[in-house]
Amino acid sequence: MSSDDQILKERARQLAKKRENGNNDTGKTLVVEFLLFPEKYAIAASFIEEVLTLQEITPLPGTAEHLMGVVNFRGKIVPIINLKNLFMLKEQGLTEMDKVILLRQGQVVFGLLADSITGSQSIDMDQLAEPPLNLSKIGNEFITGLMPDGTIVLDAAKVFASNSLIKTAK
Repeated sequence: MSSDDQILKERARQLAKKRENGNNDTGKTLVVEFLLFPEKYAIAASFIEEVLTLQEITPLPGTAEHLMGVVNFRGKIVPIINLKNLFMLKEQGLTEMDKVILLRQGQVVFGLLADSITGSQSIDMDQLAEPPLNLSKIGNEFITGLMPDGTIVLDAAKVFASNSLIKTAK
């Protein structure tokens, strides 16, 4: 057997092994991109239930600064989180152009306030750069990495797992 045949057989064996282990996917994740002026963020679309135009928010006195209030969504009370407070970004005030990104994991639903939705794309999670060091400590724990264009990718699973950001009744 020639060395070329051996190389080809070895490559075929490695490819077959990847399929057996279930690792034959491309590593791509669909994300929805949104603006928190002046920065662009993205979050996995698999966690997004719906995107709403900002309606009336009922403030909750005595709550954490990042908890903006609650909205009534189809008869359910949904908390709204303002990531600008969490990431220490300058607040510009609310406008009718603001959006609420509803996230769901199991029975837990909450909204993220966004200035606008800028699009969606599939990204290779393995190609993300390390998160920036200049973010607040609490904000940095929710970041997966940076896309090549500078978009900050949030880790929705860590947001749901956070005791400081989301409190759920047991």
